[in-house]
Amino acid sequence: MANPKATQLWFGKAREDLKAAKHLRPLEKDFYSVIVFHCQQSSEKAIKGFLTHHNVRVLKTHDMEKLLNAVATINAGLAVKYAQVIVMSQYAVEHRYPDADQKLPLLTEKIVLDAVGLAEEIFNELSSLLQK
Repeated sequence: MANPKATQLWFGKAREDLKAAKHLRPLEKDFYSVIVFHCQQSSEKAIKGFLTHHNVRVLKTHDMEKLLNAVATINAGLAVKYAQVIVMSQYAVEHRYPDADQKLPLLTEKIVLDAVGLAEEIFNELSSLLQK
């Protein structure tokens, strides 16, 4: 049986991260890593809320590939559709450290805007699927 309260809590946290990312989006590039981090967190939490809604045990991970594999057990099409979110895993952890620029590609405005768009799409679609 689904746990509506836990599902609601996951989506509430996902909404907070998405709002933070969208609020910071127009600011200078000093905030790019923070914005993409919040996009990753929003996507991760929305996916975890979706999994909770479908009685799938939520993994304690930031690894988007593992989470999408769990989504695929419910809806393979969604997992394929959102495969590009796997790239966000690197922004969950790696970009939080001072040497990130030496290890990862430089964040550009396009990457940041794409991350915001993807996080918003994931949040909106997964939350709308809960209504059905």
